[in-house]
Amino acid sequence: LTWQKMRPLSANGIGKTTILNTIADAYANTWGLLKRNSTVAEGNYTIDYTDVNGVEVTKEYRVKEFDPTARDSGRSASDNSSYVMSFGINRIINYQALNAIPRDQERSIYDAGNSLREGVGISDLKGWFINRFVFFDKEGSISEEQKYNFEIAKRAFGLLDTDTSFLTVDSASLDIKLTSTRGDIYFEYLSAGYKTCIYLVLGIIKEIEFRFRNPYIKADEFEGIILIDEIDLHLHPTWQARLVDTLKELFNKAQFIVTTHSPSVLQSLEPSEIIPLGMDLDGNIYCKKMDLGQYGLQGWTIEEILHNVMDMPETTSKLFERVKHDFDEAMDAEDISKVKENYAILNQMLHPENPLRKLLEIQMIGMEEES
Repeated sequence: LTWQKMRPLSANGIGKTTILNTIADAYANTWGLLKRNSTVAEGNYTIDYTDVNGVEVTKEYRVKEFDPTARDSGRSASDNSSYVMSFGINRIINYQALNAIPRDQERSIYDAGNSLREGVGISDLKGWFINRFVFFDKEGSISEEQKYNFEIAKRAFGLLDTDTSFLTVDSASLDIKLTSTRGDIYFEYLSAGYKTCIYLVLGIIKEIEFRFRNPYIKADEFEGIILIDEIDLHLHPTWQARLVDTLKELFNKAQFIVTTHSPSVLQSLEPSEIIPLGMDLDGNIYCKKMDLGQYGLQGWTIEEILHNVMDMPETTSKLFERVKHDFDEAMDAEDISKVKENYAILNQMLHPENPLRKLLEIQMIGMEEES
C-alpha cells in the first residue's frame, strides 16, 4: 500500500489513522473517508491485494475533493467489502433498553462497504447477543456455527478478568447480567476499558454472522481484514497486551491492522508485526528501519520503546529535567551547596528503587570528600 499527499478529515499527527482510512476507503462504496491536503491539487494511492477469488488486483484512486460535502468518484462496493471491518475510536457503550428481542440484520455487500465510513456499529451489539441467548436451545432456530460463535461471545466477558463471567439475560428487562467477585452486575456497569474489549470481540463475531449467512461461518474461520484505530484506547496497560493476544487467538485467520500509542502493545508483538513510522524534517512520513532481532521489543523497557520507537524526546517531567540539569551544572561548578540542594529534590522525586538515586548520592559524596 502506498499513499501520498492526502489526509483524512481528522488528521492524526504522523498519519497512522490515515493509513487505516486509506485501506477502508479502497473497499468502501461511500465517500468522506479521505480528503486531499489543502496544499496540493490532488492526492492518490495505490493498493495491491488478492481478492476473495484468489485474483491479484491493483487499484489506483485519486483524491481530488477537499470540501466535506463533496465526493470523489470511483468508489463502489465489491465482493471484498464484506471481508473488511473497521473499528474507530468511538467505543462508548451506554445503557440501552430493549423492549423486544430484535431480529438479525443482514449485511449486504453494499451495507458492509458503507459501514467502513462510520465503523462497526455498537447499537445492535446487545440485541444480537440476547437473540442468541434466547434461541440457543430452541431446536432449529440457529445453526451450529451460530451456537459455536455464541460460546465464544460468552467467554468474552471473562477474557480480561477471570473473576468476571456471563451469568444470564434478565427475562424481564432483557439486560445482560454478569457475575463477579463484587457481586452480580449489569454489562453496562463495567469499566469503559472492559466494555471496549467486549465490544471489539462481540462486534467482530456479530459482523461475521450478519455478513455471512448462506452459509454461516465460524468466527475463527473469518479470513478478512480487521482495522482497529488506537487499540489501546481506554485500557489499562495490563489489559492492552492481553487484548492483542486474545484477538489473535480467537480470530487466528484474520489480518489485523491496528494503530497504537502503547509500548505495552508493542512489547507483545512479533518483530514482523511492528511497522514503526517516523517523520523527517520536511514532514514526510516514512517507515523506520529498526533491527528488532528475533524477539522484537519483548526485552525493551517502556522508556526505551517510547524514546527509540515512538520518538518521545523525554520520558521524564520538565521539572525533573530542570532539577537534574541544575544538579549537573552544580557538579561541574563544584558548588557543594547547590549540589546538595538539588540532590534533596531529586531524592524525593525518584522512584524508591531507581538506581539513579545511588549514583547521584555517590557523586555528591565524592565531591564532599574532594572538598
